[in-house]
Amino acid sequence: MPMKNRLEKILVECLCDTLHVMLCSDSSGTICTINSLVGRYPLFNFLKARSPDAMRLYFRQIPTWHCLIFDSRCTFAEEFFITIKHLPLWAPIIMLADSISDDYMRLHNMIAETNDYITIRNGIQDDSGIYNVRKKCIIICPIKSFIKLFPLLQLHTIRKKLMPNRMPEGMVLKALNVLFARNPLTVEDWSIMLGSTPRKFQRMFRHYTNYSPKKLIALYHAYRIAFETMGKHEDYGKSIISAYILDDRAKKKVMEYVLSRRSQLLNA
Repeated sequence: MPMKNRLEKILVECLCDTLHVMLCSDSSGTICTINSLVGRYPLFNFLKARSPDAMRLYFRQIPTWHCLIFDSRCTFAEEFFITIKHLPLWAPIIMLADSISDDYMRLHNMIAETNDYITIRNGIQDDSGIYNVRKKCIIICPIKSFIKLFPLLQLHTIRKKLMPNRMPEGMVLKALNVLFARNPLTVEDWSIMLGSTPRKFQRMFRHYTNYSPKKLIALYHAYRIAFETMGKHEDYGKSIISAYILDDRAKKKVMEYVLSRRSQLLNA
């Protein structure tokens, strides 16, 4: 793993095992292939569930998941959908499937939201007796094109890390898209890009995350720097960091900020 300097090495070590990812599949070939893509990045705490018992055990052990990878061909598909229905927090799901039939979507209460993703809408009665709809975000990744998995995983794990409480929608989703596309370094720049005032901008996130916009920006850049540090040049075209530009001074400032506030940022 090439490290450009000591501070980048410390940042990577700081972020190790902080993105919890589970693969649910009973295919040895699928598990081996995905492990070769994901396993070499130590930022991922990558667990492989080959059976429903293993899956349920991992769900009990880790309350917050940053991404679930689900093989639509696995023999315990029904158990998977039953289990995620009762997850207290949202989690992005990357489903390995070359196509999803209308019957399959109806069976699991899936709704096609856009060309990019599907949601599962589960009605859950909370403690107050109110019947709420909890959405689960599903992104389809073709089984025949595993190379597309890594950029999806990179994108959605960071999004979940930034927005742990609720699936981003509306202006919050737009704000995240701007963050990933234009890489603002300050809250003022970020809010201007969205045509908003910093004060209004601060309030926008309160139901989705416990992080302030300043911490969101720092954490976002920290993960991008860490992925860039670990990646090889030929990997950039397969990741979300291909258009990432951050000068050395700004990069050092981000790393020092994150390392000095590790507990606030990673244990929130």
